[in-house]
Order: sequence, then structure tokens, then C-alpha cells
Amino acid sequence: MAGCLGVLALPFIVCDLYYAYTDTTCVDLPITNYSISFPLGMWLKVNGYLALTMIVVLILIAVLICCTEKALLLFIGYLFLTFIVSLFNIAWLIVGAVMFWGYLYPNSLCQSSVTGYVFARLILGFISVFINLFTARRQQKQASP
Repeated sequence: MAGCLGVLALPFIVCDLYYAYTDTTCVDLPITNYSISFPLGMWLKVNGYLALTMIVVLILIAVLICCTEKALLLFIGYLFLTFIVSLFNIAWLIVGAVMFWGYLYPNSLCQSSVTGYVFARLILGFISVFINLFTARRQQKQASP
């Protein structure tokens, strides 16, 4: 499972970090219309490194579960961590949407490749959140008698 998640997340991690570190058009611009005190580059870095960290944690937990008697405790800890990170991701997507669609995109401050990537990244992020919420709700209904 960790390998599958890693393969799916790897293009986003690479692109988040690539644009955060190499773009010169808009990732370092301050967001002036809102009380957001960091640029898009910081948003992309946090996004990329958080996804990378979660993959590493998932792999470590999978290895530890195979090698220890406290598998249930590790699994519960992982579920709790995943829940907290999911809440953060929802809030982080909203912040990114406000930064990009509220300021950078309407003012045409980013070059086309950055605009295309961040636009797609945000849309796919929100689609992922809704799919996860729908799936969790559906599983909850199936588990209830």
C-alpha cells in the first residue's frame, strides 16, 4: 500500500518542490490582499515535504508492524496521525486556493507552467478530499447495522 501511495504522490511531490525552488515569476511574491504572511513557494514546499514525510512514516509503520507485537497500537497511532494530517491538508488547500485564485491568478502574476500546475494541483487536491470524505462516509454507513 505504501508503494502505491508513493507512486501516486511522487509526481506531486516532485512538481511541488521543483516549482517551489526554481520558479522566478510568482512563488516568492508576497500575497498582499490577504493576511497570509508567506508566498506560494512556501505553500508548495510544505505541501511537497508533508506528502514525502507521510510516505516515509507509512513505510516505517508498515515495517514496524511486521516486526513488533504492538501492531495495533502502531496502527491506531497511524490512523490518528492520518486524521490530523488530513485536517491540515484541507485547511492548507483552502489557503493555497485563496493565495492562487484570490490573488496570483486574477493578476496574471505566474508564468503559464506554474499557473497550469497550481491550478491542476488545487483542483485535484479538492477532488481527492471529496473522494476521501465520500469513501469514509460510505464505509461508515456499511459498517453500521
